[in-house]
Amino acid sequence: MKLVFVSMNEGKIKEAREALGIEIEIQKLKLEEIQSLDLEEIVRKKTEYAFDLIKRPLIVEDVGVFFDAWNGFPGPLIKFMEDVVGYDKVLQMLDGEKNRDVVVRSAIGFHDGNAIHIFQGEVRGIFQKEALGSHGWGFDPYIVPKGYGQTFAQMGPDGKNKISHRALAFKKLRTFLEQ
Repeated sequence: MKLVFVSMNEGKIKEAREALGIEIEIQKLKLEEIQSLDLEEIVRKKTEYAFDLIKRPLIVEDVGVFFDAWNGFPGPLIKFMEDVVGYDKVLQMLDGEKNRDVVVRSAIGFHDGNAIHIFQGEVRGIFQKEALGSHGWGFDPYIVPKGYGQTFAQMGPDGKNKISHRALAFKKLRTFLEQ
């Protein structure tokens, strides 16, 4: 079975290819996305929508950054915060917060033609006070995973792709596909 990965994000596409280790076809489609703080609900709806368009086995992925100090906000709305105010403003909003702990969670929706399966991976980390590193995109320069001394952006693709939230979710999908 050849999987279709529906994504507009080149970084996610590259990470998916590496993590899955199988050939995937890319469909660059902008999918409708419901507004919700429930990452799994968002991915489930995106997967349904994508399957209605493509009618083939496929995967979609979404991510959330859940700040402990903000009771999990913004979660899956992080991309809207990035687009509307940018990470400089997020840093400004976090200024003075002692608790900079975050959970970064990836959810992958896989539609096998009959049913939707959801796979999640998450990494706990600390949101830094400045951008560090030159690799990656989005929040990669700001998050140091627990147990590590570098941001995802400082680790580079090889380091990040071994431990990231997305890599963990794709490994679960890969295990499922192999069974």
